This record gives sequence, C-alpha cells and structure tokens, in this order.
Amino acid sequence: GLSPLRFSKGLLKRSLKRQLRQKGRSPKVKDMCHFLFLLPFIALLLFFLLPAGQATFISVPLFLIFVWLAWVTWKDMRRPVSTGIEGLMGAKAQVVGKTRDGAKVSLRGELWDALSDDELTMGDTVRVTRFERMKLVVRKDVNSRG
Repeated sequence: GLSPLRFSKGLLKRSLKRQLRQKGRSPKVKDMCHFLFLLPFIALLLFFLLPAGQATFISVPLFLIFVWLAWVTWKDMRRPVSTGIEGLMGAKAQVVGKTRDGAKVSLRGELWDALSDDELTMGDTVRVTRFERMKLVVRKDVNSRG
C-alpha cells in the first residue's frame, strides 16, 4: 500500500493544483511560502505516522527551517516603510527652483512642488515633513547651506 508520507505528499499536491486551478494561474513561489508555515505541524504529524527515530530525524530540520523562516519574516516586517507617501516622510530633498507659492524640489530623481514656512533658495537641502494636496511640505534641513 501507500506509506503515510507518500499519501500526505500526494494529497498536498492535489490540494495545491486545485487551488491554483480555481485562481486560474500557474504555481509561483509566493503560493508556496504559506506552506512553509505549516512545517511545525507537519513535523508533529510525522510523530504519529513514523517511528520516533525517523520522525525526529526529519522533524528537527523542519523545525529549524521554520524558526529561520519566522525570524526572517519578523525581521522583514519590522523594516521601515520605503514606498509610497509614507516612504517619503523624513527624506532629504534638494531645492532646484522657486515657484509662486513655494519651491520645486528633487527627491529620489523626481521633481515635486513643495511648500515651506522657511525661506528656500536654490541648492538648499530640505526634509519632507508631510504631504498636502499633491505637494510636499518641507522644512530646511539643519545642516543645509544658506
């Protein structure tokens, strides 16, 4: 007959194929990443299906992989936001021109309209404090020339 390990592997493959068919796309790495969080439960299941020596031999590496994966995920989730408006807050920009109601600043290779309470001149370095109506609100950087 079928060994329990072979049976569960076949069941997992069929389940994954069914899910992917429902989503209408081919398997990708991101589809498999959630499977890795099941490793501790699979390791526990092995103790019911295999002799203790074999289960331990397989479960310890599975558990270590899970611990490493959890640590990498935790570390990644604590990274500061680096995209969108939230990623611009506190960033340094360079004043490249003046406008009627503020200045033009270059931030990460893009030109933005900026508003400031400070008097800005070309070449000043500013920091983004907030975002208002598609304009950056900035203040002069303490170490800025001018």
